[in-house]
Amino acid sequence: MTLLDNDLGEIYVWDGETISPVTQNPDGSDSAPVWSADGRLAFISHHAGYPDIFLWDGTALMNISQTPTESEDYPTWSADGRLAFMSYSDFRLGDIYVWDGVRLTNLTDSPTFNDYAPAWWIP
Repeated sequence: MTLLDNDLGEIYVWDGETISPVTQNPDGSDSAPVWSADGRLAFISHHAGYPDIFLWDGTALMNISQTPTESEDYPTWSADGRLAFMSYSDFRLGDIYVWDGVRLTNLTDSPTFNDYAPAWWIP
């Protein structure tokens, strides 16, 4: 179970007996945690002024988006372990990105439309 402390903006994991911190971010807040089918946790973190997508694999944190001038939002996992999210440059038009475990791919790359809130469709 994931717990979110709205006062501190931190994310904790509860295994039924122990509550353990996933984040300890004194310079920002963390929000919107989502679990993958294989137990990885993605969330939004405001570490450097702009929100980025971070991944926790149970032991370490990794910045997936790594975009110092863009803002990310709406992380969502596919059934096969890909992570989609919205990224928008300087809070303007948004694009949908997918991280496949190795690289980021801009799926929409739209210069005139705002793409946001990705969702996976499973037939």
